[in-house]
Amino acid sequence: MTEERKIFFGIPSYHRAAEQSTLEMLEGFGIEPARILLGVQCADDLETYKKYGGRAIILYRPGASKSANANQMLDYIEQLHYGSRLVLMDDDIKGICFLSSGKKLSRIETRQEFLSMLNVGFSIAGKHKAAGFGLYPVCNGFFMSRSYVPKSICIGTLLGLTVTRQRFREDFPVKEDYEYTASAMERYGAFPRLNNFSCDAKHYTKGGCDDLWQDNHTNKDCARRLCELHPRTVKPNKAKPGEVRMAHESRAIPYRWKYERKDKQ
Repeated sequence: MTEERKIFFGIPSYHRAAEQSTLEMLEGFGIEPARILLGVQCADDLETYKKYGGRAIILYRPGASKSANANQMLDYIEQLHYGSRLVLMDDDIKGICFLSSGKKLSRIETRQEFLSMLNVGFSIAGKHKAAGFGLYPVCNGFFMSRSYVPKSICIGTLLGLTVTRQRFREDFPVKEDYEYTASAMERYGAFPRLNNFSCDAKHYTKGGCDDLWQDNHTNKDCARRLCELHPRTVKPNKAKPGEVRMAHESRAIPYRWKYERKDKQ
């Protein structure tokens, strides 16, 4: 398989059969249906998601968490193509933004730009012997920068993963992305975050993990357990109860992306 063909795209989804913005985005980039995995976990979703059967591979395994849904995709790819790459994505991504001129944001528009971003992420991960990478958590040009950090817990809106035997912990109903990336850092020594890219997604909308995120007890409990499991990697965020941050911040390393050519003065 060529490097491009070794990349699969996984969309764990729950009760959102009416709208699949991430799938539409991937189709707009010309990603072939055979490389897109759409994962569901309940019989109702299996029935209602059948309409996407010609546009993606529908995976079904009973479960009750985003972690379990993501794990069925990792298991599927490992059985077929161990060492391949899975770009794990939330099902509500409208687009991917990047820093263009100054602090202005532009949106990735072409297949070439999209695949270039992924290649940059996997190349930087390979440089640091890491098994994946993530993106900046919010589309805000004021805080974003043309840099990456070698070690960071990353939000799971988009994670580029090399398929290994590592899996998401299914006892984390939320913050499973932070647990996975913290574990990956401890196992491989790094997990880079690209600071010049971020997903424009409809966070906290009906479906998915929204109810659990609104459950303050669950959120705080997972944050506490994260700090207990990974005390050298994460610590409580005193400014935001129920959240965590890196125990030791990683120094940002500047770099430029070749498609930074929009909105030039």
